Amino acid sequence: MQSSGGKKQSLLKASRIIGDTGLWVGQWAARAIIAGPLMGICTVCNNLQARGHEDTLGRTPNSLGRQVRLGSQPRTDLVSTPALVLAGIKTKDLLRCRDTDPKTGRPFRDCRYCRLLCDVLDAFFIDEYMSWITDTRNGMHLEVGLMIREGAPLIINCIGCFLHDPTQMYPRADVELFYESPAALAVPGAPAMGCTLPRIMDTLDPRCMQFVGDCLRQCLAEHPLCVRAVWDFVPTRLLYLDPDGVNIRLCESLPTTTHWAALSHRWGGSEPLKLARGNIGMFKDGIGVQTLPQTFKDAIQVCRNLSVSFLWIDSLCIIQDDPDDWAREAGQMGRVYSYAFLVVLAASSAKPEIPFLGPREEEWGAKTFDLQTPSGARLPIRARKRHLLAAPLDQGLYEPAFTDAWATLRRVGPLYTRGWCFQESYLASRALHFAPGSLIFECKTHRRSDDTPPPYPLVYPGSLGEVPDERKWRLVVESYSSRELTKANDKLHAVSGIAALAPQATRCDYLAGLWRESLLADLLWHVMPTSNRSTTVMTYSSKDNQAAPSWSWASINHGVIWNDFKGFEPLAAVLEASCGLSGLNRFGAVNYGSIKVRGRVTPCLVKHTYQKGQHHAYLVRPDGTRSAEQWFLGDGQIVPVKTESVAGPICRRAVAGMTTLLDHQCADFDSVGAFFFCLGRTGRLGFGHVGLVLAPMEGKALDGWMERIGVITNLGSEWYDRGVETAITLV
Repeated sequence: MQSSGGKKQSLLKASRIIGDTGLWVGQWAARAIIAGPLMGICTVCNNLQARGHEDTLGRTPNSLGRQVRLGSQPRTDLVSTPALVLAGIKTKDLLRCRDTDPKTGRPFRDCRYCRLLCDVLDAFFIDEYMSWITDTRNGMHLEVGLMIREGAPLIINCIGCFLHDPTQMYPRADVELFYESPAALAVPGAPAMGCTLPRIMDTLDPRCMQFVGDCLRQCLAEHPLCVRAVWDFVPTRLLYLDPDGVNIRLCESLPTTTHWAALSHRWGGSEPLKLARGNIGMFKDGIGVQTLPQTFKDAIQVCRNLSVSFLWIDSLCIIQDDPDDWAREAGQMGRVYSYAFLVVLAASSAKPEIPFLGPREEEWGAKTFDLQTPSGARLPIRARKRHLLAAPLDQGLYEPAFTDAWATLRRVGPLYTRGWCFQESYLASRALHFAPGSLIFECKTHRRSDDTPPPYPLVYPGSLGEVPDERKWRLVVESYSSRELTKANDKLHAVSGIAALAPQATRCDYLAGLWRESLLADLLWHVMPTSNRSTTVMTYSSKDNQAAPSWSWASINHGVIWNDFKGFEPLAAVLEASCGLSGLNRFGAVNYGSIKVRGRVTPCLVKHTYQKGQHHAYLVRPDGTRSAEQWFLGDGQIVPVKTESVAGPICRRAVAGMTTLLDHQCADFDSVGAFFFCLGRTGRLGFGHVGLVLAPMEGKALDGWMERIGVITNLGSEWYDRGVETAITLV
């Protein structure tokens, strides 16, 4: 029974919600019905102003409520100036400022600020291969969002078909608008945007190394979070950079007080010089810098400019034709990058032969646009592509790790598509990104770039509230899993350094990318949304030399994510769980994996509709009627197959070369057998059961061995009630 104090708190909370809602509705009416028509305020772009809109952050109780939900404690320091986010603006609505009404001969919406936005999109998203206008007319998915904050560059989020990315359903690129002179801020009718720094268009410019030196000095002097208390590790081998600038040489058995830089680069192209059993003696005598690929030469030049005498490069410090040495060194690679004084990321280089020092591509330069204000003044406005997607404005200056934005916002550059390079920057105490659009210094405290003035984004974990260890790991996997790997067998190796340093590593088993202590919830990963996910083969085949079990995200050649369920209650129990390692690294590749679980198993049927690109599951009741169809996420394409051990067709994940009952990839199917295994339920009343969609393993069906084919959520209690309690083995 609720106490009188509790009732009073509930009434106060309800009254605040009612008051906030009333204030929001009142402000909306004042803007849309009164101020808009009378004062010429555009209902699409709000005249590019942060003030005067009901969704302005930092001004209404409604916005303060959103701030409170960002962390465990109320925050008042997230938004220091008025800010506004206008999301989901359809480009067809934006174009109405250009389209002429045949009845009046005037634009359907006469807004000078929307026309400015269209001009900017023309400059960045029309070329010989694509046109945002043509795509809009053809009904393709394009929309923009505006992130407006007084005193800061205005961000245009360009979402959808502005660029092609097969790993995402709605890829995004950002453009920022800014003034070159603060005087523009005082012009009546000027958009709410601020000034910024010019972008250095050549990384050989001396100002770049001056910028890096300033960053390092500030970090060493002012950032206690970035200082390592104990130096108890040094790599097996390091490259000593002779002062003469002509040679380098390989060194072993160095003291733990040694400081070094590590290079993160993208392999590819021709075969560069690399360490082998037959040349290790020659490497110790000396290596001519002129024999190295350009990316390595650039890294050596950066280190010498910063007075760093030792450098670690994977291909020159790991014996490439010695499997035992490779396995041993790969197992400690996490410490190589986390203990390094500085990690240099050749982010703009697609292969070792391409330099990262030198002129930037012209596309990263700023363009100028003229805006005529209502008073007749002409304002020059600058615009340029952003090198990093903008974090939510209501986070203020906080951009810490382990937020949804951190896991999903993409950096631009060839290096950031590669799987191995994820942990190399993630683990770094200090990272120097030579990105295509900017030089970025990132430490454990903040992030700076050569084209952005202070104050700098704060990146230390926990600044927006503590995140549980299991969610941290899932966000790491979400950020990592969509990256590319040349060798499928590296899927677990390339994130093993992070796993080895995770808090879970000291207290529970690591199971092919999942943790024993949170296993039931970890099993609920699903493939990242893409437009063709139901017809794309995502499961690795035997030719890929990838033996991760079907219940592991490492068995999928695609990005994965987790739903953030509220109040997950387990309804199954893990009886046994084990994996067989394929090498010496406890956190590396596996030969097999199995989990014995006990819970409710319910037979169901599956159908696929190609035109909708969807999988559905349903029950057949004892009286022959069908339950409502429930959409679910298959692990890529799933197909019907005929097996010897099970009567009727059974759904399985598609694998390259598989023989199926379909004549072609695009065919629909219905009434194909599968099983629902309930893992738990969430807080959604009546429709909260969640679990896996499974298929019997060929030859092991009678033993209760099952393979995963997808994950299903939001099921009614009927799916659980009709199940039979049993123990099965997931493989």
